[in-house]
Amino acid sequence: MKKIFFLLFISSLFFTANAQTISGVTEKFIDSVLNANYSAIEPGAVLLIAEEGKPIYQKVLGMASVELTVPMKEDYVFAIGSMTKQFTAIAILQLVQQGKLNLKDDIKLYMPDYNSHDKIITIENLLTHTAGIPSFTEMDTFSTLFNKDITLKEMVGIFQDAPLMFEPGTDWSYSNSGFNLAGMIIEKVSGMTYEDYQQKNIFDPLKMTSTTLGSKEKIIPRFVNGYQPSMVNYMPASEFSWTWPYAAGQIVSNVNDLLKWDDALYTNKILNQELIQQAFTNYKLSTGEYANYGYGWTVGEYNGVKIIRHGGAINGFLSDAIRIPEKHLYIVMLTNNTKQRPDGVMNEILNKLLHFDITGNAVPIDAEQLKKYTGTYQVNRTGGRLVSNYSDELIYRYFTIDSNNLYAQRTGGAKYKLTYLGNDEFYTTDKFSRIKFGHDAADKSIMTTNMFDVFGNYGPNDIGMKTDIPIPTERMEIELPQEVLQKYEGKYDFGGGFFIKIFIKDNKLFGQATGQGAFEMFAENETEFFLKIVDASITFQLNDAGETIGMTLHQGGDMHAKKVD
Repeated sequence: MKKIFFLLFISSLFFTANAQTISGVTEKFIDSVLNANYSAIEPGAVLLIAEEGKPIYQKVLGMASVELTVPMKEDYVFAIGSMTKQFTAIAILQLVQQGKLNLKDDIKLYMPDYNSHDKIITIENLLTHTAGIPSFTEMDTFSTLFNKDITLKEMVGIFQDAPLMFEPGTDWSYSNSGFNLAGMIIEKVSGMTYEDYQQKNIFDPLKMTSTTLGSKEKIIPRFVNGYQPSMVNYMPASEFSWTWPYAAGQIVSNVNDLLKWDDALYTNKILNQELIQQAFTNYKLSTGEYANYGYGWTVGEYNGVKIIRHGGAINGFLSDAIRIPEKHLYIVMLTNNTKQRPDGVMNEILNKLLHFDITGNAVPIDAEQLKKYTGTYQVNRTGGRLVSNYSDELIYRYFTIDSNNLYAQRTGGAKYKLTYLGNDEFYTTDKFSRIKFGHDAADKSIMTTNMFDVFGNYGPNDIGMKTDIPIPTERMEIELPQEVLQKYEGKYDFGGGFFIKIFIKDNKLFGQATGQGAFEMFAENETEFFLKIVDASITFQLNDAGETIGMTLHQGGDMHAKKVD
């Protein structure tokens, strides 16, 4: 992932634009961060940094097509995934400005047949992820249908009868369902398709000539290939239907067009400033808690500096964009692989540009002092969603000590070391992701964990209460004969294009899920295996003849698969 190949070749593929206002030291720092994360011969990225609407740094990395060895170019087009949501939000606000709808309107005014479970769900609830509607992308049905075309009516039928996760306006949970409903309201009110509306009212006025909606039914000039991890390195991204992302994630664009978009948001060109600023206002829940979200953007602050941000993830593509209004600063990064997340790179760049000087320097602490943090804490949010969006099963985070270091592991997740920063605060996988432990007011004992990202959260911080549930014991592995392992080799179909391939390498059993790297499996008995990289296990099913016919993956729930090869 971080290998650098053929330095001379790299210099011919990487392009750096005129960086008039970036010091040489800063430019070298950004170069080093990018070069450490992206190789010239692998799927790549395009990064643009602008001030006052003018590029001050631009860099192109890697390949647009690995198979055809086509290098990336700065005007190439990417799927931007959930960055689409900001375009949907601005479109809704344009209709508000025209007096055609009101953010406080009940959505049933525009879709009377929608099942709102006898609750008032407003358009504003949709734009702020406060409607309580489960996101269809986390529902079981989606995993079996995402590569099949679907109508909007059929899509709504998948999630509208699911119970609301909370009373609208009282909590927050990221919902692609809600934004797709907002897209349908745009169509209903404007009398145009979502695509035609965006083209006429946003793309054309801003001369965003490389921006459109993704589709298999049209040629999109300069659209790059998307990739995902494979056992070797990368593979083409899994096929999916463009009918699903719609108003929550269907737009494709490039960094040049996105700069035009961001710059327009400082003007009245497509919408008046009063409504634009409303989109950038941290939404307040009815409980008094802030959502860390506006309309289609996260809204945060660090050292008194307001940070507006949103990323995107869709098969083969990841994106991220940060705007700092008081500096008229815009940083946008588009990538054509899902192996290397851009947000870590973006955090490093923002930290450097604004001189925040977040170092993540460790503060010494001994194992005896760490003991007070150990235990089992309930997890309420993961991936920006409430846990209840995924399943009815509870999720926990376990804190343990190993070799005088504190480790954390979430149900179904990987175990990772925490670095102590002082004042009951640790950073997790990087210095920008934090856990802060909270004390009981009476006896000062540790009672809660507060999970947050320094440069912007998707939703409220996850506050986890300490429980009395014991930490799971370490699982013991046994050795099995090769003839036993061999009968598990093959391909297992979970539906919807998701498979796990089981194979033997160096006399050890491995698995590899679609779009992911290989993982070693450790035998607990003859049919049950566990993983060490994440909290998960696999049980193989045999028929009466002792032949393998299927498997069950246990990871925050159970998923069943048939052996097909």
